[in-house]
Amino acid sequence: MNEPRSLSSGFIESSQRFPDRPALQFEDTAVTYEALYEHVAAQAACLLRHRRPDAPPLTAVLAQRSLTAYSGVLAALFSGHGYVPLNPGFPPERSR
Repeated sequence: MNEPRSLSSGFIESSQRFPDRPALQFEDTAVTYEALYEHVAAQAACLLRHRRPDAPPLTAVLAQRSLTAYSGVLAALFSGHGYVPLNPGFPPERSR
């Protein structure tokens, strides 16, 4: 029986096995697993540097169907957080 994998562990495995393959496609731009991994790792490191010890283990991701959205979700997971997706089209009062 296979052990359950997390989204982040599956992504790490894919980025190691297929670094040059496209991980994301946006219109005419493809982002490889290696490039996405580097982007995610940098964001996760930033989240960890600025983590407040008294804050809940959640990261808000204010983005929609973009490199920022997908890398933000993965960075939150890499840093040990859950994530809260926020829609940039919603009024600021609702997101707060």
